[in-house]
Amino acid sequence: MLSKTIHDGVVFIGECFNRLFTPGELRCPHCNGVLREEIAKAGDAYLVCTSEEKGCGNPIKSFVSSHHLYQWRDTTWELIARTCKQQP
Repeated sequence: MLSKTIHDGVVFIGECFNRLFTPGELRCPHCNGVLREEIAKAGDAYLVCTSEEKGCGNPIKSFVSSHHLYQWRDTTWELIARTCKQQP
């Protein structure tokens, strides 16, 4: 079963099957385009929409470092996985 969750303005799409969760993609809440992780030389990290659609305010989400981006992303995937494991 497809799992679609919006967290902090970002769409997380994964798959929940037999209580096992597989992370998928992060998507733009405006156009559903795939989000790309970008790390700046200064250390800031961003989620940027890869869609050619206009109106997507890039970056979609900003972080002070790649560590914060990865921690936020991985923690959200873990929360979604826990919900999947609790389904009947």
